[in-house]
Amino acid sequence: MKLDTKSLLYSIVIVGIFTFLCFRADKVPVIGTYLAGDLYGEQTTLNPDGEDKFLAPIAQSHYDSFMLTLWITALLCVTVGGPLVYALFAFKEKPGFDPKKDKLPIQSHGNTKVEVGLIFYSTILLVIIAFLPFGKMKIPAIAGIPYFFEGKTNIEGIPKLDEDAMEIDVYGHQWWFSFHYPEHGLVTSNELVFPINTPVKINLHTEDVIHSFWLSKIAGKVDLMPGQVNHMWLYADKEGNYSGQCAEYCGDSHAYMLFRGHATTQDKFDQWVKTQLELASTQDKEDGTYLSFGDDSHERKLTEQEALGEKLFNGKAIPEQLEDKGHTTNAIACNRCHALGAMPAPNYPYPNLNHFAERTTIAAGWRNMEAGELKTWIQQPGKVKPGNRMWRDFALNYGVIDADTTEDLFNRKQTHTNAHYSFFTDEEAEAIAAFLLTLKHPGAPDWGEPPLKSSKQPKAKEDETQASAPAPSDKLAQN
Repeated sequence: MKLDTKSLLYSIVIVGIFTFLCFRADKVPVIGTYLAGDLYGEQTTLNPDGEDKFLAPIAQSHYDSFMLTLWITALLCVTVGGPLVYALFAFKEKPGFDPKKDKLPIQSHGNTKVEVGLIFYSTILLVIIAFLPFGKMKIPAIAGIPYFFEGKTNIEGIPKLDEDAMEIDVYGHQWWFSFHYPEHGLVTSNELVFPINTPVKINLHTEDVIHSFWLSKIAGKVDLMPGQVNHMWLYADKEGNYSGQCAEYCGDSHAYMLFRGHATTQDKFDQWVKTQLELASTQDKEDGTYLSFGDDSHERKLTEQEALGEKLFNGKAIPEQLEDKGHTTNAIACNRCHALGAMPAPNYPYPNLNHFAERTTIAAGWRNMEAGELKTWIQQPGKVKPGNRMWRDFALNYGVIDADTTEDLFNRKQTHTNAHYSFFTDEEAEAIAAFLLTLKHPGAPDWGEPPLKSSKQPKAKEDETQASAPAPSDKLAQN
């Protein structure tokens, strides 16, 4: 058979472009980001030699298996896709062909030798993918399965999960995570702290729907399933503040259900545990309100603004708008839901705010821990995180919605004002934020600057539909 030069050239160009895109789609001008995603983001697992030059051993083993599969795919693209593309051009219907007059090519079922050969070819490639030690970790894909879930491997010189490893219970909620350390008797929210060079067993629970726990630079993702406990493990050999996320759609604010993973030294971890167990508490005295952690050795007097925030937090003062509506008690006091001064149960349905200001982010990893961001989150929670329960509880008490208002109201244009409703005056929101920012133990480890870049903190557009209070003519979104 004589090769058709023109068809061969077309095949080389098309297959070459496709193969190039498999490896470096991000290099395509203008549309590279859309083709390849963010290869350089803090959650990427496809850039281990990027700015931070790091993937933890479990994540690295996944990357190695992926790259081996990608090379095999490129080989298939060339050896199978190449002849296919060539055939499309070389044997297409020629100009001037008349099916009534011209003779058709011989019609056959195919070539048995070629078909059997392709079966063996595919089988060999699958065996290579499953059993070939490849990459930095040299863990074959078939052995990577028990390694990921159970930390078991016969390969020497790589981390393993010990039977007596430290355990952390992870609880998924809509739309945040809580972390229970049973050996240490503490519970925290949205920021996971664990020591480096130490295997950590993770027990995954959910209190509502299916979630998925993914700390991408450290390990793979595992679902949290109602009615059962799933398991995985973590191991980091480098300190860092890593980004994690729920990777299973779970409702309105699934995209905003993030968390942080602090991999730190054993000394810092021990220091963190010690300070976490010294809970925050407030006490009113003749000369003002005082905040302390554990015993009174860390006691300090709150400023006038912080003291106002403490009163609003603990229900000792009533927000101005709520009082105007005839309420005689603070029905939206923060302490009605959030723990302060006591360690909550592992599956407690609201985030623990003891040591709140020691974290680097708020709203489940969605915004940086900063006074301005915190004020907005308190004042307009529906604007920051659609569907969150704090907004719904506030809105019900303010009469902005009633109990029959559906949870998909955030997708309705006519409820835009309600979703962005401001529940506190600027003074009140700033006071609560100031008080929350005092909840930092003097001896707690410092996790560094807030981790999120400006692009990760979208500012909601200020428009005429936002208001500190709805006008009498406003229509409420109801069923």
